[in-house]
Order: sequence, then C-alpha cells, then structure tokens
Amino acid sequence: KGNEDKRGQTISNGIAEKNWLYLNGKPVICNRHMEVAAMVSAINPSINSTMDSSEMASIQQALLWLLHDMGYLSKYPMALGNLGDLEEISQSPGRPPPLTLFQESIDADKRYYDNQHVYPYTYMGAFLFRNGQYKAALSCWSNASAVMKGYEMIFYFIVLFSKLIYYTVAFSISSIFFLSEKFFKSIG
Repeated sequence: KGNEDKRGQTISNGIAEKNWLYLNGKPVICNRHMEVAAMVSAINPSINSTMDSSEMASIQQALLWLLHDMGYLSKYPMALGNLGDLEEISQSPGRPPPLTLFQESIDADKRYYDNQHVYPYTYMGAFLFRNGQYKAALSCWSNASAVMKGYEMIFYFIVLFSKLIYYTVAFSISSIFFLSEKFFKSIG
C-alpha cells in the first residue's frame, strides 16, 4: 500500500502547500535520476550520536560528486548543501570549494523553486559562521528568515526556527567574548 509511485501528484490545497515540509508549494519533483540523488543525499554516516563513519561519508561524497558531474543535482538544493558540508569536512582535490556549492544551491533554489527553500541559506550561513564570517552569516540567516515568513506557522516550523536561534545565540556569545577580549587588551 505505501510503495505506490506518488511522483507528480499534486499537494492538496490548503495548509499543506504552505507547510515548510512541502517548501511552500515548491517541492523538488524527482525524476528517476533525482530519486537516486535523494537516496544518496539521505545517507546518514552517523554511527551514533557522537561518531560518524568516515568511510560512509567518503562514499556518500564520491556518489554525490558523480551525480553532480552528471547534472542530477542541478535542481536539488538540499543535495548540493549536503555535498558542500561534506567538502568542508574533507575537500576533494580539484573540486570547487564548499562556498561555491552552497551558492550553487541558492542559485538552484531561486531558478527552479521561486526562492522557497530555506535550507540553502541555513547551510551557507552555518558554513560562514563556522569560518568566522559573521556578518555574511547573518545576511544568509536574514535571507532564510525572509523565506520562512511565507510559510504557515505550524509546529514543524519550530525545527527551522530553532536552527536560526541556535546560530544567533552562538554568534552573540562569540561577539561578546571577542569584544570583551579586545576591550581588556586596549586598557592594558
């Protein structure tokens, strides 16, 4: 019963189409190749809550690059973000840097999905934050907030919002420590 092909079916009118889960009515509609990309992107290399399998992450990264090179990620912002995260952890020789992949994800979102996907901005914002580019990170999160304001405010929205709050609080704490350290150095 649950295995029938649901590709191409419409999302019911009403709340569901404004739900973040359905990307405000602009979901990724997969062909067979993109279904493979979705499965590869969904690989979870976690062994447990504190340890990842580097081998599984390497396999996922290699498969995502293969799919990328074949053009099957060009309309899949989430998979491009996953590849960017994997590249941040282990840069592949001769491949674009993570920031390029995150920008490619945002560009795909704008081109194919009317800028309704929030995750491309959260991927890039988190990357910029981890690399000390706080002003640019805040700009990305501002763009993510602009996308989210079009979503219906439902329980699942909290998942997205909590990511933004986490990084905003972490940014604020980092800024306070940085400024206080600078202040104390200046007075002696």
